[in-house]
Amino acid sequence: MYVVHPNPAKEILTVEKRGLNDERRSKRKTQSHSYKLYNFGGKLVLESNLSDRTDIYISELPKGRYILKILMGKKDEAHHIVIE
Repeated sequence: MYVVHPNPAKEILTVEKRGLNDERRSKRKTQSHSYKLYNFGGKLVLESNLSDRTDIYISELPKGRYILKILMGKKDEAHHIVIE
């Protein structure tokens, strides 16, 4: 349900709800979705709530591989992320 870009990323990682045009985005109530970003060692490094489009500022994080877990209740998603 979400698209994550760019990947690999350097400064900002954008998480967007898939399939919503601008008009629908502005009229739609935001559901209670959130994200958790883990390093590959399993340590939680960032977490917050999501809107239809969320920018995650990652420039302070060490380079490497991460897992972005998007929590949506019954259907969670996981994305492999590379920070350069």
